[in-house]
Amino acid sequence: MLGRRNINYMASQFLKRSVGPLGVLGIIANFGYHHQNYLKSFFIKQEPSLPDPSLDFELPADFEKEIDSYCDQIEKSLSKYKKTILKNGVEVHGNFKIVKESDRPEGTGVISVPERGFKMIGKFSNGQLDGAGMMIDEMNQWSYKGNMWNGTLSGLGVLRKDKEFIYKGNFEKSKPKGSGKYLYDDGKKCVIEAPGKPDRQKDYAVCFDENKIPRYAGEWENENFNGKGTFYFSDGTRYEGDFENGQMHGYGTLFDKHGDVQYRGKFKEDERQETLNYYSEPLVIAGIIAAYIITKKAL
Repeated sequence: MLGRRNINYMASQFLKRSVGPLGVLGIIANFGYHHQNYLKSFFIKQEPSLPDPSLDFELPADFEKEIDSYCDQIEKSLSKYKKTILKNGVEVHGNFKIVKESDRPEGTGVISVPERGFKMIGKFSNGQLDGAGMMIDEMNQWSYKGNMWNGTLSGLGVLRKDKEFIYKGNFEKSKPKGSGKYLYDDGKKCVIEAPGKPDRQKDYAVCFDENKIPRYAGEWENENFNGKGTFYFSDGTRYEGDFENGQMHGYGTLFDKHGDVQYRGKFKEDERQETLNYYSEPLVIAGIIAAYIITKKAL
């Protein structure tokens, strides 16, 4: 029978001979685990999975033309009415009456503040636009044509902000909300879908760069990436996770162009926050090498 000393000696010799090959296998296994899709790419051609580029939104045919025509008719009829200047310098021109209780105009025509280049055209109720109409603010460089309710942008409309974007779509409480489309001055575009599905609580957006390539797909709020989404970088890498005000912010995963994980952890304003997580692969390799050296010396 073998003594305990002989068994220990044989075990130590086995470990001494095996630690090198086991370490190499460990490094290979670690590399394969972290680069599965890269290794697959040698045998299988993998196309990047991008959002549907055909997604789009269009207003009803002649929507803008009909509002333009309606407002033009109102302005052409102004010659029949006398212009009234209210105490606060607001000009009222059209088929109006002043409501005694509120001292506000009611009727159809144009209400303007010439000194700031502000004008509203349409039907008014208690001084507020109510129904189809138009608003122009030259000082703040924006205009709106579409539907309104009690002075707020509500329903379908078109919002233009000079040197920024044109938004065509739905509004709620004077803000873009629901299905619509942003057309930016630099050629980029974002198409918005209203929730409409049980798993979607926020508006959903697909955004395209100036070359019409999808770059973002995910939740949308306050005219920006907010919530869960995916951003596709031009070099083939992508980020999946939390966004706040258009930035990677919260918890997410960064993938390389082959789809292998580069980093998983916290982000703050587009910056990775966990260095240890980012260097996990080289740390594992370093640990295997260290274990090999220590074991060799111990044996």
